[in-house]
Amino acid sequence: MTYLGAVRRNTLWTPQTQKARPDQISNAAGGFTFEVSPWDRLERFLILGTEGGTYYASEQKLTVENAKNVMTCIRENGAKVVGTILQISHEGRAPKNDSALFALAMCAAYGDIPTRQAALNVLPKVARTGSHLLQFVSYVSSMRGWGRALKNGVANWYLEKDADDLAYQLTKYASRYGYTQGDVLRLTHPYSEDDGVNSVLRYAVGKSVDFTATPHLLDALNEIKENPEKVRTDLIRDHRLSREVLPTEWLQKPEVWEALLEHMPMTAMIRNLATMTRLGLITERSAATQRIVNELADVNRIRKARVHPMAILIASKTYNSGRGLRGSGTWIPSNAIVSALDKAFYLAYGNVEPTNKKTLIALDISGSMTTAYGGLVMGIPGFTPREATAALALITVNTEPNADVMTFHYGRSGRYVPIQKDQSLERVVQYINGLLSGGTDLSEPMRFAMEQHAKPYESIIIYTDNETWSGHNHPFEVLQSYRAIHGIPTKLATVSVTATANKIADPNDLLSMDFIGFDANVPQALAEFLS
Repeated sequence: MTYLGAVRRNTLWTPQTQKARPDQISNAAGGFTFEVSPWDRLERFLILGTEGGTYYASEQKLTVENAKNVMTCIRENGAKVVGTILQISHEGRAPKNDSALFALAMCAAYGDIPTRQAALNVLPKVARTGSHLLQFVSYVSSMRGWGRALKNGVANWYLEKDADDLAYQLTKYASRYGYTQGDVLRLTHPYSEDDGVNSVLRYAVGKSVDFTATPHLLDALNEIKENPEKVRTDLIRDHRLSREVLPTEWLQKPEVWEALLEHMPMTAMIRNLATMTRLGLITERSAATQRIVNELADVNRIRKARVHPMAILIASKTYNSGRGLRGSGTWIPSNAIVSALDKAFYLAYGNVEPTNKKTLIALDISGSMTTAYGGLVMGIPGFTPREATAALALITVNTEPNADVMTFHYGRSGRYVPIQKDQSLERVVQYINGLLSGGTDLSEPMRFAMEQHAKPYESIIIYTDNETWSGHNHPFEVLQSYRAIHGIPTKLATVSVTATANKIADPNDLLSMDFIGFDANVPQALAEFLS
């Protein structure tokens, strides 16, 4: 009899198609899991949003359900909702700020008076850019009218900034989401005792301005405005102008992008590689190409920019395709840039903090994790959950000294994945995509770990879409048995790519935790939990 078989004879386990405890509910696949509390679901919505939906549930359904859930939480404790929004947005735990802004607009529109005031008080901390502010305005305008409190709250967003910062925000993000900064300023009528701030506000609504009292940025923009036909790369360099403040026709000139490139942040540089290639600035032997290659090879620059390997990987895949995600242009990729992005992915490993724990990484390779079955990672174009989890597994192997990786699905025993530290991502993805797939059984990683009784794991991390239904045992039951057998408090982290109403972790188990999404903060959040 096998080691696992002996355990099974002395353990009461329940098929996943049946309830193991009264507090379980049916998920969209017909299995029974634990229901996420309204507050857990709020957090999932704020972190992941509803992009892409899941294999079983449509995006529209999830959007409606999550909006209803935000309202439920607001009615229960509006101040707590505002605090949760602020915490998640401020910590940068979500790949996008959209859900936080939407939920904050709901608080400002539908909360009681203290909740509305609290929402407007934290607006500058959640809406950190002019773009965020206009997005919030577009949301809140669709939910309520513009009363005095809302006007004052939005006006304070402008008045909390100094003249230089305000000039930057209002010129870089002059128009977004169907609104202009001038539109909002005409609604809210902010006034400051600072002459510089008032000059910026007047400039944004098109009024006459005494440029002797304005920030230098506005002086430069005024020169451009007076003679837009004359390209001034000297102004771009001297004032570190961003592309958003330049005339549209200037952005079709390679010399303009060459000037912008001198002070361009790394994330912006990566996002605009296709444009610079299409305009002919990036060629195989151009000075701009060499500059970019050098930037992407600079470990210190990558560390300072806090670029996560996944962000570089997404940019690399898009650039290498030679076509815009929305069909907005084509380009011939530079081999030098493609190679530099590939190398930068591996250099960015250093941005991930290790836990130094004996860890088992379990990759769900069930059918719903593939493109063929509709699976995509939170709306990231071109990435299936399998590909994303393969990348994360490779990152883990290169940052954790005591990590093993295995794959699993229902109907076949788990197996170790032979990932080496110096292995390429292409080889890992190719190997995993070549494996057969079946249903989802999230108890398999714990059963697999149980068979490896000579290697007790301090932590188990499961990457999945969370739609478990197959198997003869509930994951939490097998985890309890595993801990009892080894006598160690093994932690379980489930990293899900979907925002459904289910989770496998026992809500009463402080050693189990669900993580939602593949944003750049997940590795650090995992490290904090597992440590």
